[in-house]
Amino acid sequence: MRHHALQIPAGWMVRQNHFYDITPAEALDGDWLGFPFSQDILQLHNDHLRMLLDLGWYPDGDPDGHFRLILIQWDAPPNHSAMPKQTITEVRNGIEYTYVLQPLLVGDPWSHPLVDVSSKDPYEIVTQINDTLAKAADGELGS
Repeated sequence: MRHHALQIPAGWMVRQNHFYDITPAEALDGDWLGFPFSQDILQLHNDHLRMLLDLGWYPDGDPDGHFRLILIQWDAPPNHSAMPKQTITEVRNGIEYTYVLQPLLVGDPWSHPLVDVSSKDPYEIVTQINDTLAKAADGELGS
C-alpha cells in the first residue's frame, strides 16, 4: 500500500503517516482488515515555525465520515524544566490524598487553528496539505 505523495518542505518532521493512497470506497470494496481511516492519520511538526499539521478521519472509523485537516501554531515550546515539587501527599482522617501539580495551559492552540479544512476527497486533502505547507514555509500563515 502506497502513501500519498506529499510535498513536504525542509524543516517539517513526520511524526505519523498512515495517509495511504486509497479512497474510503476502495477500502470498503477491497480485502482490507478493518477500515483504515481513523482520527490519527498524519501528523507533521515544524519546531522552527512552532506549527503542527494534523490530519484525521471523523468520526473515527465511520465510512460516512470525512477528513479533517488542522494547522495550529503554539506560542512557546513546551517547558521541560523540572518543577521543584510534582506531588503533595497528605493523610487526613486516615484517608490519603495526593495532589498532582499540572502545568498551566495558556491559550489552547487547538481551539483556534490557522487552517481547518474538511473533505471526503483524499486528493483534495493532498492539495490542501501541499498548499498549507507551502504557505507556512513562505510565512503566509501564522506569526
